[in-house]
This record gives sequence, C-alpha cells and structure tokens, in this order.
Amino acid sequence: MSENYSRQNLFRSEILPFLITITSLTAAGKTSLMKALKVKFESGKIKMNFISAGGIMRDIAKESGFLSIEAFAKHNRDHPEDGYDLECDNRVRKIGEKDHQVIEGRLPHIFVPKGFHILLRCPLEVRAWRRYEWQNPYELSLNDVMWSIAQRDDDDQLRYETLYPGCIWADSDFNLIIDSSIMTIDEEVRAIILGWRKWLVRNNKLIRRS
Repeated sequence: MSENYSRQNLFRSEILPFLITITSLTAAGKTSLMKALKVKFESGKIKMNFISAGGIMRDIAKESGFLSIEAFAKHNRDHPEDGYDLECDNRVRKIGEKDHQVIEGRLPHIFVPKGFHILLRCPLEVRAWRRYEWQNPYELSLNDVMWSIAQRDDDDQLRYETLYPGCIWADSDFNLIIDSSIMTIDEEVRAIILGWRKWLVRNNKLIRRS
C-alpha cells in the first residue's frame, strides 16, 4: 500500500519553532508575502532563510538543460518517470529538516511536517486579474490567462495527488488560512505573526529543545 500524506498520517512528535510553510495555488500573492515576511523578521533580528520550491524547480530545470520553466513543467507532466518532481521535493524535505526556514510552494506542508503551516487562498478571478495586469508578456486576454491558471492548477493537483495520495489537505488541516484577496500585505504579516505565536504557545511541549 502506498504511503498516505494526509495530515493525520504524518509523524509530528515534535515541532521546530522557527519553521514556517506557505502553501498556495498560482498567483495567490506568495512572492509579495515572502518579501514582507523577510522584512518583518529582519526588523526583529530573527534570522530566517526564505526558500521557494518554484525557485528550486527552476534550478533543476537549468541544471537539466531546459530552456524555459514552461517546457520543463510540460516535460514533468508528460514524463513523471524522469523524477524531476521527486528531486525538487527531496530538496525541500532536506531543507525542512533544519529550523529557521520559511518555505513556500504547492506542497511544503507535507515535506516539512514539523512546521507552522499557512494556506494562502485567493479566488481564481483575482489571481487571473493580477497575472493579466502584472505578468502578461504575451498580452493574453483575461479569459486566456484565467484558463491557463486553472489548467495549471488542475494539472498540478492531479499530478501531486498521484505522487502523494492525501497531500491535498482540507482547509481545516492548516494552522492558519490567509485570504489574500481581502487583506493587505501588512495585514497578512500581522495575522501570520499572531497565529505563529499562538501556535508556539499551544505546542510548547512539542518544541524541539537544542
């Protein structure tokens, strides 16, 4: 029987207090949020490393000779047996073994189970409009951008659920849900810091002591 990656099946006998994951779909605002969190932690003199699973995938694509991330993503969909997704996931897992990390991506919550897990939500229409306005080098129509994002989300969800059954967690399985369509970046950061501190208090007995 294959392993089940639902939350209740992940081993969590301890937590790392400065380990945070951010999970979201395409164009939900995680890049801006990561930048704002970096400023917040630096202002508090807290050393954190900020890791993007997408950045890791781009590194692997470059190492493997692909000319674009789009071509690389299509290859991964058509040829999962080549193992590029698994290579990225293994790198994320290794990074998440250490404290003082903020890791964003589609599945960091399942590879880094000892952390504080944030789900960044945003309706498809809002995500499409942001991509249409700010990242649209091919001047696609809004409908085409929306279709492209929805298709990518569907492809990724199907691929990940096949690789890691149970990995698509319910909202209630995350420690904090942020709706980036109705909150400013500053509000998101405040909500995260407050939620993270409450999580530390609730799980004080599980904190790994160095």
